[in-house]
Amino acid sequence: MEECLWPAAQREGAERRMEECLWPAAQREGAERRMEECLWPAAQREGAERRMEECLWPAAQREGAERRMEECLWPAAQREGAERRMDECFWPAAQREGAERRTEECFWPAAQREGAERRTEECFWPAAQREGAERRTEECLWPAAQREGAERRTDECFWPAAQREGAERRMEECLWPAAQREGAERRMEECLWPAAQREGAERRMEECLWPAAQREGAERRMDECLWPAAQREGAERRMEECLWPAAQREGAERRMEECLWPAAQREGAERRMEECLWPAAQREGAERRMDECFWPAAQREGAERRTEECFWPAAQREGAERRTEECFWPAAQREGAERRTEECLWPAAQREGAERRTEECFWPAAQREGAERRMEECLWPAAQREGAERRMEECLWPAAQREGAERRMEEFLWPAAQREGAERRTEECFWPAAQREGAERRTEECLWPAAQREGAERRMEECLWPAAQREGAERRMEECLWPAAQREGAERRMEECLWPAAQREGAERRMEECLWPAAQREGAERRMEECL
Repeated sequence: MEECLWPAAQREGAERRMEECLWPAAQREGAERRMEECLWPAAQREGAERRMEECLWPAAQREGAERRMEECLWPAAQREGAERRMDECFWPAAQREGAERRTEECFWPAAQREGAERRTEECFWPAAQREGAERRTEECLWPAAQREGAERRTDECFWPAAQREGAERRMEECLWPAAQREGAERRMEECLWPAAQREGAERRMEECLWPAAQREGAERRMDECLWPAAQREGAERRMEECLWPAAQREGAERRMEECLWPAAQREGAERRMEECLWPAAQREGAERRMDECFWPAAQREGAERRTEECFWPAAQREGAERRTEECFWPAAQREGAERRTEECLWPAAQREGAERRTEECFWPAAQREGAERRMEECLWPAAQREGAERRMEECLWPAAQREGAERRMEEFLWPAAQREGAERRTEECFWPAAQREGAERRTEECLWPAAQREGAERRMEECLWPAAQREGAERRMEECLWPAAQREGAERRMEECLWPAAQREGAERRMEECLWPAAQREGAERRMEECL
């Protein structure tokens, strides 16, 4: 309704939520939708999930069919699918055709060729390949992944022109994920940037979202959420804030109100009296609980037991997770140890990990090591090797490749996609050092995905910079976003700036809202209020 984000990581992706929405299509498609907070990363292809109140369906492999009385989601990753719901419906026809229609909320990403989606209030259409036409009175989204697209909305608009052109305009909230090269995101208060290639972006004055187009996932929270499961796994579960982007194989998230199910590999079976989610990533799994249960036995074995809410995705072999109220442990590879008094989550994707938090903690050590600690809410997906993230209230760190260091007093997010990164912010900071180095600093909200090598971004309140290739320099007093897709770029704006230098250079300046996806080489755009 208010804030929507769409990162078409590869081709398609679709995400829509009444208040807070996040969609990181880690591989190809994904779809997520919930009345309040929903996240759907269809890590592989399809999935199927059903619930009386909250439903999510990522058909990890081929087809799936999901239907629910209130909230339904259906991403037909391969060919066709048909989903219809009385209130909220979602349909990303990843391959060819699809037809979805709803009275209030509708979503349709025609990943390949055609698609037609129309809704009275909220509509979404990412025409991944060629054409698409989406129009809505209040909130509209259109990512023309290939060539053309036209999207216009009075309040909130989204357009990711994956290939060449794109046009996005919005008075308050705008987002643009250039699935291929460029990307642009712009909003007076909330901004998000999904670097379709390498990076991700995180943005929030209130709500945060991170779609790591390639590696990472996304994380969602009642106020600020972001979860990019850079490599394999990721799973986060909390009584209020839940997010699950199973980027590669495993992932499972379940909550009393919000549930997400990405069946990454083949089968899954989930049963619960109210809300249950089960992504059996590989073959077998068995999970049962009276209230809330979730078990993604990613590989073979797993054992999870909890009195109220328990989650265990034994991605590879062993894992042991136990908690009094809410616990989550996806031991993706071998070992893991997670302990928390109230809510804990630990997916030790590869080997080791150590995560501890007093209230809510999450750590997916995708590769080797990671150390994350937060007083209230913490999230850390060390996608590759090391990472260190610390925040007093909310923290998130997906060290996609090697190292990363992120620290923030309230909300931090750092996906060090490749090697190093250093991000620091007093309230909200985000840094995905996709390739090597990056340095981002902001007083309140900062985001920097140094997709390739270096980047330097600084903003007083909200900043985002995905230096897709090498260098970039972006500075803005309030909200800035810069995805230097290829090499260099320089963008500066007093309030909100966005510049995706898809190829080499670009120069964009605007006093309030600016957006520039220099798909090829150079471009120069300047506008006093809104620029594209």
